[in-house]
Amino acid sequence: MCIKGEASVRQIQSAWKSPLAQLGTELEGHPLGGGVLKLEPREAARVPLPLGSIQLTANELNVLEDGVRTMRAWRHNDQEEHLPAV
Repeated sequence: MCIKGEASVRQIQSAWKSPLAQLGTELEGHPLGGGVLKLEPREAARVPLPLGSIQLTANELNVLEDGVRTMRAWRHNDQEEHLPAV
């Protein structure tokens, strides 16, 4: 990973845990199966990392978190749909 500008490891770790980055990983990554989500370097470079202070309203936070839940549910359901019937 190459970070342009000044950012500490702690800032990057905190930003990576944000709902904005979590949704970004779900949108940019690709599922490998079994619930595993893989990010190639080019995909990871497109994940938004809010390194500065951002203020989200409760509604905005709910929208981001709902998006993460929806994408994760889609990823898990998509994998189950491709399993052979027993």
